[in-house]
Amino acid sequence: MISMDMIVNSIKGNDKNHYHMVLKNEEDRRFVVVGDGVYRELANPKKKNSKHIEISDIIKDMLHNKLQ
Repeated sequence: MISMDMIVNSIKGNDKNHYHMVLKNEEDRRFVVVGDGVYRELANPKKKNSKHIEISDIIKDMLHNKLQ
């Protein structure tokens, strides 16, 4: 299940292999709104199908270790 503030990797589309942060879940959970801070800022987020992204465990573990 994908929730807000998760780091995800795009596996399809023009932004394939780019990392994003989930900014918002749509009500039907089919789509999420993502941004990366470089190409997609808060003012211009991207709506992605949740089938076209995967949760990034590596980035999540790195952030967890840095916060400790």
